[in-house]
Amino acid sequence: RIITIHTQRDLQERNRGRASSDSGAVYRYEALASGQQFGSAIICDGDVADVALLLSLLKEEYTLGGARTAGYGRVQISGATKASADWRETGKMDAAASKEINVVLLSDTLIRNSAGQYTVDQSDLCAALSSSLGAKLTMQKAFVDAQAVGGFNRKWGMPLPQALALKMGSVVSFKADVAISAEQLMAAEQMGIGERRAEGFGRIAFNWLDADQYNIEKLPSPPSPTSIGDDPLSIAAAQRIMTRMLDQRLEKALIARAGSVEIKAPPARSQLSRLRNIVLNELREQASSKNRIDEFLEKVKSRKSTREQWERARVNDGALSQKVKLIEWLADMNKIARQPDMSDWQSTLGLADTHMPRIGTNATAKFNSGTQREMALRLIAEVLKRAAKSEGQNGTQE
Repeated sequence: RIITIHTQRDLQERNRGRASSDSGAVYRYEALASGQQFGSAIICDGDVADVALLLSLLKEEYTLGGARTAGYGRVQISGATKASADWRETGKMDAAASKEINVVLLSDTLIRNSAGQYTVDQSDLCAALSSSLGAKLTMQKAFVDAQAVGGFNRKWGMPLPQALALKMGSVVSFKADVAISAEQLMAAEQMGIGERRAEGFGRIAFNWLDADQYNIEKLPSPPSPTSIGDDPLSIAAAQRIMTRMLDQRLEKALIARAGSVEIKAPPARSQLSRLRNIVLNELREQASSKNRIDEFLEKVKSRKSTREQWERARVNDGALSQKVKLIEWLADMNKIARQPDMSDWQSTLGLADTHMPRIGTNATAKFNSGTQREMALRLIAEVLKRAAKSEGQNGTQE
């Protein structure tokens, strides 16, 4: 699937070229991504004319669904052929009649009980299948799950109420009072069971999974490329991709790292926010000759009431299994930010588990020159933000 963002435009707004106070809402479409292939089958009643008409139509390019004028829904239909009369979704069926029946739900199934309520009870499924097959069924074993399903009514312009459905993949075995032929089972398969079958609900298969045991085979992983060639443009593009992947991994590791740092008895929220603003300003300036964080901490030490707040605060660093004064922890983190040539900065910041992505042997991710400084300052800012938020939720008076 793909999600695209759009801006609402009336005809007059399109001519104007910009949004106004009355129009310009931002909305999104969640659509099927291009390049995918889907297969389907159309079950006919046997009329030769219908088959010929459908085959003549299923060989062109069409537009389906909504927002077609915006470029959505273009499809190409090809490869339509006439199948045999005994075609079924899960392959050939044993021709012998049998009293032992198992059914697999190939899609979510909506059925109602005698009171008219949606149900996932196996006995109600048994009653629905008994009515479809014209035989009395007794349930033997069941492997069933349920899930809520919804929908949308385009005529009403409103979502449908959610209903509880039997989940796709559920398997139930039955025993019939009389032998049921393969023709009866195939006819019931083509009809399906339950409600909203035209929307894809209620697809079933009889006697498909009839073995006592199945072995799961794991497909081998595709081999990793050893090289992407000697083209410098390809190598540079691959390195950019790997660097962006590394940035994403560092981002996740940084958030997790900040979550493991807890400040005990923190200073007032105004103090935490003031220092965080200083750190954010340092980040925006990229590089600064002034050490504003140390200047702030020196000013803190010069005022008795403020100094007592900061000296009382402790940092419980779960990632590094240590507890230190908040002032000392801030000084250590600031030291990492001010010395960009440290070889062990990842382990010192607690980001040592961040794996370096690579493609083959000649395309690897590279840290930018300011990565160490950025990660250290962002860690300080994130820890201070969490501490200030915690203080606000606790209702501490400043």
